[in-house]
Amino acid sequence: RQTYAQRIYGAACTMERLVKNLRMFSRLELGRMVLTPEPVALVPYFEDYVAEEAPALRDRGLVLTLQDTPPDARAARAAIDRDAFARVVDNILGNAIKYKEGATVTMELGVAVQGASCVLAFADHGPGGPEDALPHLFETCYRTDKARTDTKKGRGLGLAICREIITALGGQIEASATPGGGLTIPIHLPLIKGALEAK
Repeated sequence: RQTYAQRIYGAACTMERLVKNLRMFSRLELGRMVLTPEPVALVPYFEDYVAEEAPALRDRGLVLTLQDTPPDARAARAAIDRDAFARVVDNILGNAIKYKEGATVTMELGVAVQGASCVLAFADHGPGGPEDALPHLFETCYRTDKARTDTKKGRGLGLAICREIITALGGQIEASATPGGGLTIPIHLPLIKGALEAK
């Protein structure tokens, strides 16, 4: 009975997450989800995030580190909705954990300035995926291989939601191969004018 109860509870939790994700994706896609962007200095944001979340992430099998930041990026600011952006970060890190092949997977987070954009790069060293599949990762319910069709690991909405949120913030998100193996998710966000004055 306990085993069946656990299975039922697990299925109910999975269904609840699916419904929430579908509702959020639908609202984002239809432009009905109101975001409230505010100027945020991204390097301090992620310094705090890594300091606070790294121990819990390590317990889940993800070793997250923040790369050394170029001087011109330390004062870089972008307009983000904190709640929605936290969802993006959680989805990206969660995917690295879901699809890791060993007990742990490492990820480096980089922040840099390129022209008028602030670029965030989440580079993991997990299994990655076929190069021809990378442009499709942000499509709804897309999986790169049979290993990623396990519905216990989700329904393929996480990165699609990330794309909708980043697009709503005026940015772009893509996927590329991490040198040496793995997946890198770069996010380009518009720099706020005057963000680099305090170098």
